[in-house]
Amino acid sequence: TNMVAAGYCLYSATTVLVLTMGNGVHGFTLDPDSNTFMQTHPNMCIPNVGHIYSFNEAYFRSYSEPVQKFLNNMKAAGTMK
Repeated sequence: TNMVAAGYCLYSATTVLVLTMGNGVHGFTLDPDSNTFMQTHPNMCIPNVGHIYSFNEAYFRSYSEPVQKFLNNMKAAGTMK
């Protein structure tokens, strides 16, 4: 079978659903009054440049060699905080 969608949901003071169906990534926030998700973050993307980059290194050893190399280069350059 082919994957048709992917996403995740964050539960906190507000509930946010992030979803892609293969054409862009969109964020939806739950409106508790109407009990429906409203599109609040259309066409989400990672900025090309940023001041802080974070990465979960708990599984660093399980990442592929190119990913490990990338992370090591970022740390050596002092770009990770």
